[in-house]
Amino acid sequence: MPFAAGDTAGQKAMLKAAWTLVQLQWFDVPDDANVIVNEFRTRYVDTQIFVDKYHGDQFSRYLFARHEGPDPRFNKDTAHKLVEEANLFIDASHKAHAKWQAEQQPPAAMKA
Repeated sequence: MPFAAGDTAGQKAMLKAAWTLVQLQWFDVPDDANVIVNEFRTRYVDTQIFVDKYHGDQFSRYLFARHEGPDPRFNKDTAHKLVEEANLFIDASHKAHAKWQAEQQPPAAMKA
């Protein structure tokens, strides 16, 4: 099926973004999808770093759904949906990275 490759590419893109975030906290994170998804959930979703102010955990659920298994319906609409979800997940990953970085900054010194 022609859309199966797109499904795999979208899933790989989301998995790579999740791996990159996990690697910020665990440098030697293995290249194992189950480990990456579980660590991403623990380190970024459960801690609310990846949770969006307006959309909650919606974007992380895209990764979790893809990890559970691909959509068995391969057509133009499902391919378009996956591309949109992958883009939203990657955008949310950038925001989560910025949020994580801000949390790593030492508190500003109190002025006397």
